[in-house]
Amino acid sequence: MEIIGNRLMASSIEEVIENPRLQSLKIKIMFPVDFANNIYEERFLIFKKVIYYSVDEIIIPLGRIPMIHCINHLGKTKKYKSDGPKGEKMEIIRNKIEIQTNIGKRIIECESYIFSVK
Repeated sequence: MEIIGNRLMASSIEEVIENPRLQSLKIKIMFPVDFANNIYEERFLIFKKVIYYSVDEIIIPLGRIPMIHCINHLGKTKKYKSDGPKGEKMEIIRNKIEIQTNIGKRIIECESYIFSVK
């Protein structure tokens, strides 16, 4: 999986929308399309088949908005779930993604992600 990484540097996280039914996470960001002229446009990072999402950030009382420093792929995770009447184990493999921000980090375990304008 290619990680967008430094291309998202200086993007601000404006909103996060979780959809439990679809197991998705949609992060609305303001993306610098022309950094030199301070022009930003709304973009979305959409994570699919999410099984884990954690936010470890300290929001300063002055209302500081999280700014993305980089996105790292931390490898694959394996989890096992017992399912069915016989208790068969099902293996779930997901990508572990870390979003580093100016005020902490976010960890997401997902099947895939897309970078979108909608």
